[in-house]
Amino acid sequence: MSSWRVFVQRLHQIIRSRAGEQADSFIPSSYFDPGRSRSLPYENREQAKGAALALLTAHKQTQEAMDNLLHLYTAHAVESGATYGDLAAVWGTTRQGARHRRLAMDQRNTSATASRRQPRTTVPPQK
Repeated sequence: MSSWRVFVQRLHQIIRSRAGEQADSFIPSSYFDPGRSRSLPYENREQAKGAALALLTAHKQTQEAMDNLLHLYTAHAVESGATYGDLAAVWGTTRQGARHRRLAMDQRNTSATASRRQPRTTVPPQK
C-alpha cells in the first residue's frame, strides 16, 4: 500500500508542477500523509477557486497523456499477440468489454489524429 501512496504523491507533484505557482500551496504534499487532517488551507475563496481550477486543468492534461500511453501500450500488446481475453484479465473486465474498450480507444485516437491533421474549415454562407 505504501508504494501506491508514493505513486499518488509523485503524480500529485507532477500535476502541481503543471498547474503552476498558483496551485503550489493549495494542496500541500503532506495532505497524503497517513493520519493527516484532510482540510485544505485557504484564506481567499477566489485564490482557492483559481488554484483548484488550475489543478483540474493540469489533471485533465495529465489524464489525456495517460490515455495516450494506455493506447500505445495496448496497441503494442496486441501487435505482440495479446488477445481480448488477455486485455480483459489486465483491465478486470470481460472479453467483450475489452473489445469495446479497445475499439473506443482506437476510435478516439483516430479522430484526434484526424482533427489535428485536417483542420476544420467553414464554408462561407451563400448570399
